[in-house]
Formats: sequence, structure tokens, C-alpha cells
Amino acid sequence: MTDLLGTDVDDSDIWGRSAARVQSARALAEQAMAGRDTQALEESVALWEAVLRDRTVPDSILPLLELVDVEIGACLALGSTEPLSRGIGRLDEAIARSPEARARIDVQRARLTAYEVRASLTESTDPAHSAEDWLTVSGIARFLAESATDGSIEQGERFETMGRALLMHHELALVPESLGEAVISLRRAVSALTGPRRKAAEACYLLGRALRLRGERDRSPDDLNEGRCHAVGCVGV
Repeated sequence: MTDLLGTDVDDSDIWGRSAARVQSARALAEQAMAGRDTQALEESVALWEAVLRDRTVPDSILPLLELVDVEIGACLALGSTEPLSRGIGRLDEAIARSPEARARIDVQRARLTAYEVRASLTESTDPAHSAEDWLTVSGIARFLAESATDGSIEQGERFETMGRALLMHHELALVPESLGEAVISLRRAVSALTGPRRKAAEACYLLGRALRLRGERDRSPDDLNEGRCHAVGCVGV
């Protein structure tokens, strides 16, 4: 492998005997994404699966994460959720099999991205499945929020993701409890996201939307008024 300056770098301590195989897998993945080449994608996946089986790779989670990243990219490039579902299956199997994998933040972040992408892509074609995926997203985001530093921007972003996922779950499956939990999560997100303007505006807008929905459902003037305030306030964030 070479670094940014083109200097040869020995990465055998990361990939063991599979260093050359990893280079080929990455090159094929780039080819697949650039040209919507399904054959290149399958060849890249096969190489990553071989890396996963290589016992000389010290950290077996790393090739799993790279493989799932390829499958997420393939889903977006090829317009099919099939490779993404395979990646989700791999991650879920890993955390079911290994407490270490379940506790790793990088694994949970990969799961969050994968489930979030699939939930978004299936909202119109399979709303019931999408609702289930959004509920899973909310659970993963909760785990990541609780693992982050209290009051940090990262924690605020996770609460924003959690609230957005619960809001989508409510809108797709009409689950009253999800709407109430969405309001709580989005309040925490708005409180924490005082720095990044875009993220703060998104959390503020979503909180206003959740309050408006709850206000209309419960005929609550307080929720409706607060929802309008957040809708106006997010413009100036």
C-alpha cells in the first residue's frame, strides 16, 4: 500500500497475508461504483469474504466493516437494496455471535448507516419494512448517544437521529409511543446542538414537526404553539 505521498507502506500488521487482496478488493469496489459494474462488485465482495476468513488478519472486524461499506455504496450506486441487506445481515450476525462486536462503536455506527439508508430507500416501496428499520435505527442511535460524552455535539447528533427515526416510525406505522419518544429525543438534540448550524436547524425543524403532529392528534394548543415557535426558530439557527 502507498500513502498520500506515494511512499510504500507496510500494512501487513493490519491485513496479514491479505494486504494484496485488500488492494484488489478496494480497486474493484471503486470500479463497481464508478461504472455500476455488478461483476466488479461481486468480485470485490468475494475478495473481502476471503479476507474475513484469513486468520492472519489481527482484527476480524475491520474487513467486515470495509465489506459492509462496499455493500452500502453498491446499494446507492446500483439502486438495489439487495447488497445492503446482505451487509446488514453480516453485521447483525457478528453482534449476535460476539459480545466484543456488539460493544464496538464502529460496528454500531456501520449498522446505523446501513439501516438508515435501507429505511430511507424503502419508505415508498415497502413502508412496513421501512418502519421496522427506522425503529431499529432509533435503538442503535440511543446506544450511540448513551456511549457519547454527555452534552457533546456527537451526543446531540445521535439524539437527532434517534428522534428523526422515531418520527418516521410513527408516520409510517402510526405508533403513538414513538411520537412521544421522538419529542423527548429531539428536545435533547436541540439542547445539545448549539454549534453546527445545519444540524441544529434540522433538529429544531424536526422537533417542531413532531410537536405539530402531536398537537393535532391530541388537540393540544400548547404543542401546536411550541411547534410553530420551533418552525420559526429553526430559520434563524
